[in-house]
Amino acid sequence: MAIVEAEIVEGGRWKFAANYDIIIDGCLPRELTLEILLRLPVKSLVNFKLVCKSWNYLISSPDFIKSRTRSSNNPTLTLLYDRYCMQLYSLNPTVSRENLSFHNNEPKFYELIGSCDGLICMYSPLEECIYIFNPLTKETKKISTPYHKPARCFLEIEGVSWFGLIPSINDYKIWLVVRIPKLNLRIHVYSMRDDNWRELDTISAFRFIDDARILFWGMNAVEKNETLHCSFEYDYNEFMVKYDLVQDIIELERINLNHNQDIKYKNKPSIGILKDSSLCICKVHALKGVMDVWKLDQYSNSDSWNKLFRLDLGLLQAPWVFLLGFISNGRILVRSSSDELVLVDLDQNPPLQVRLGTLVNKNNSLFDLLDYSESLVSPFSLP
Repeated sequence: MAIVEAEIVEGGRWKFAANYDIIIDGCLPRELTLEILLRLPVKSLVNFKLVCKSWNYLISSPDFIKSRTRSSNNPTLTLLYDRYCMQLYSLNPTVSRENLSFHNNEPKFYELIGSCDGLICMYSPLEECIYIFNPLTKETKKISTPYHKPARCFLEIEGVSWFGLIPSINDYKIWLVVRIPKLNLRIHVYSMRDDNWRELDTISAFRFIDDARILFWGMNAVEKNETLHCSFEYDYNEFMVKYDLVQDIIELERINLNHNQDIKYKNKPSIGILKDSSLCICKVHALKGVMDVWKLDQYSNSDSWNKLFRLDLGLLQAPWVFLLGFISNGRILVRSSSDELVLVDLDQNPPLQVRLGTLVNKNNSLFDLLDYSESLVSPFSLP
């Protein structure tokens, strides 16, 4: 290694530095090399690991990977996943086919559980297992389900299942909501740090509901304040399920959306987070083509749900409309029976409707929404 004297930028000020190791092929101080690499696309970093041992060591270091993953230079892609065709579509900014390869590129049926830090978590019904994998680096980690008799327990994974990071305890968790034939609904939580499953007491949590199996169909879960939230309607009343990811406590509370009964909704509600970090609930009437949206003004007060507006989905010229759910930055994706997609931005006043395009020959497909960002995080490094 050559030794030189150089000037570098540190904390916004120029600072004199001496005796820095220099990458021979670049003739740059290590700090400048680091700053440049942190601004490069993640796909490029995978190739740059082959340049030399120093770059490979730097790019592969846990601190570098963490900094690059949390960087504002790491864009988020909104993907629409076709369960039956194993195809991903990118919605940034229009509908286009995304060549994001799945585990081993095998033509198997998978159900998405969630995505976090460039890792995708999915369930394989054929193998009765869960995979966590990085599509960019092709690393895959296999996790057994909490059930050990596949012939008896063919699981139906609900859309409300979730995968993500809990920063305060440095742990990744899987929230797995399943229904088993002839049995009740079950909820299991897997901790990466502890490497074990724990079943939640749903009988006590939903003790006043006759059949909890009907609750989560078509719903979604969203994380706020390290707590999962999902809403549902039962016997003409609205409820919120809250699961504390740190304390490992589940509770159920009744909420009041303060709306009249002029519309009977056929679709399940979807819950999301607006740009101001407020919780938001959305319902769509399939035949009338209208969408109602409520906002929780005070997080600590479950009675402070206020209706924001009712929106006429006029861009969708079709007999049926379906709510696909929330995506990043408080936006909502709606699909028509003719497979036309419209993005609704709730932070505009009035809400902005943008036609994204049409999915071809997808009438019989089921879709999941996925916010995904590329990273170098290895599933074997969690946590």
